[in-house]
Amino acid sequence: MNPWRKWEAMKPKKKYSYNPDYAVPPGDTIREVMETFGIAQSEFAIRLGISVQTLKRIFKGEQPITSETSNRLEMVTGTPASFWNKLESNYREQLAKSAEGKASRKVEAPSPLASGAQSRKGNIK
Repeated sequence: MNPWRKWEAMKPKKKYSYNPDYAVPPGDTIREVMETFGIAQSEFAIRLGISVQTLKRIFKGEQPITSETSNRLEMVTGTPASFWNKLESNYREQLAKSAEGKASRKVEAPSPLASGAQSRKGNIK
């Protein structure tokens, strides 16, 4: 038997997509890292050079992680700034998709039966 045929038989038959209808703020990850290090919010904010209020807004996803903040997070946690930037980007993208999905559900789609031919026949008014 040809080894490639065996590979073809093992390929998945169906692909599933993952499209969550929620977004997780990157602040959740920051909070987990902070707790892992055993650092209080006030101490973590001081190390980052931001206010505790700003840190709390980042936790909630109300304030984005800026490039400057991601660089500071890298210095404090050792996790690359690109990681924090990507988390923020993914979060904002998911928020936009979620909002777009909610808006499109509010708009009624035209009936597929309302074609020009049927309306000319007088079946649809």
